[in-house]
Amino acid sequence: MGASAPTTDDRDWARALARGEDEATCRFVQSHSATGYAVAFQILEDEGAAEDVLQDAFFRAYQKAGTFRGEAKLSSWFYRIVYNLALNALKQRSRKPTDRIKNPDLLAEQEMLPSLEETLRAALGEIDPRDRLVLYLHYYEGYRMAEIGEILNIREPAAKVRVHRARKRLKRRLERGNERPGKATEKASQG
Repeated sequence: MGASAPTTDDRDWARALARGEDEATCRFVQSHSATGYAVAFQILEDEGAAEDVLQDAFFRAYQKAGTFRGEAKLSSWFYRIVYNLALNALKQRSRKPTDRIKNPDLLAEQEMLPSLEETLRAALGEIDPRDRLVLYLHYYEGYRMAEIGEILNIREPAAKVRVHRARKRLKRRLERGNERPGKATEKASQG
């Protein structure tokens, strides 16, 4: 990842987008589609909804490119648009029950042991989408705390706190997933 400060190239790129230049538009879409989609998907957990949010975000970015002030990198500015639209979409829809297996005993009964990746993915699916997003941005995309702060429109220390708290929540969720009902009953009867 580059520095958090915008470059002259970012400002030039925003001006080219505002003018509707095809080359700048194509380059912008190619450069920001994958991470933009990932940000939306981490919040919404729905491929179609994430694609819709990404499309809306590109449209909004083209409309607002002339207002880019250059206080942050153009990529951070765009991912902030995606983030806000995804949160709005999440608020507008009702949460539907997921088809994830939440009972570890059911897995044992089916003689299926989840892999570490499956366990982690299931735990990530059960934590707050905002926590999932900051973990994704930091650990998967490699963003520094200052850049996460720009995307979320918070200061760097607040971004550090969010990543730390999200990591702790994920850890607690993983630890709860490893407990078996018998263990809790044994502890209660011994105490």
